[in-house]
Amino acid sequence: MAKTLFHKYSFFLLLLFISVECVGCSCKKSEILPSDYFNAQHIFLANIESIDDCNVKFKVLKEFKGNIDKSKAYSNTICDVMCPQFGFKEGDEWFIWGIMKDNVFYTDACYRNTQISAISKHEIKMLNLLSERNGLINIYSSNNTLLAKGEICDKEPNKYWEFYNFDGTLSCVGKFENGHKIKRWKYYSKVTSNNKLGIKPSRIEYYDKNGYIKKEIEFNENNKIISCSRYKNSKRHGLNFSPWYRQRFKNGKREGRYISRHYKTKNLQVTGKYKNDIPIGKFEYFDENGTKIYETYNESLNWIDVYNTVTKE
Repeated sequence: MAKTLFHKYSFFLLLLFISVECVGCSCKKSEILPSDYFNAQHIFLANIESIDDCNVKFKVLKEFKGNIDKSKAYSNTICDVMCPQFGFKEGDEWFIWGIMKDNVFYTDACYRNTQISAISKHEIKMLNLLSERNGLINIYSSNNTLLAKGEICDKEPNKYWEFYNFDGTLSCVGKFENGHKIKRWKYYSKVTSNNKLGIKPSRIEYYDKNGYIKKEIEFNENNKIISCSRYKNSKRHGLNFSPWYRQRFKNGKREGRYISRHYKTKNLQVTGKYKNDIPIGKFEYFDENGTKIYETYNESLNWIDVYNTVTKE
């Protein structure tokens, strides 16, 4: 059994924000899922000791995931147009979620930062379970629906896991190694047949031993492949295609002939060529009937912008 970590220290965090509207502070948050925990880098319970502009001094009471540095963290942000520190008040206790970027703690209004009085006992129980348990584990929702089952080791998922939706249907299955997805992951979408709820494969992802995605395949309702994306070190690499586009990539950069098609008619929409992600030569643009309406040289334009310009002339 892993020991629960308690820390009685204080440190400064300068919070970064990615939204410039106060509406960002009221993002609706559903019940915590196991995947939320696995995808998080830092989760801790803290007391708000002091607030100075965007400098917030926390006293960490308990860490559920990650290891926060005691040193001061600095970053540049404009917070005078933001909601004031998520409603932080000195003396309050909060569950804080975030990540480290360049040795700076990062969070924003749409992370799961929650005042302790607003989080349910069930969610606290789940956080404790995920942060303290080693071995096989079943995780349930507040209404006792199985959400996930698998093995956990030192706060990270390991080996084979199954994840479920709140209605009990299977969401995805796959393997972890040291907290990273590996090998094949299979995802399912919900379908209704003869008034019965069921599932069907919707996507398959393949990962290497380091957790980098190698390939992603999507299926339609008839289980036919509708898109395929290939990757190298998590960057698009090789032929990527769907019924509506076709493009090769080399280390994340477009390379070679590009074709896109209109969604409804499947007629040509844009054709051209790239070299090292740079448009080369002639690009041609077509309307939904397949009629050429415009062309550019060494420049790739958004089709809708071209169409709006041409139809206004």
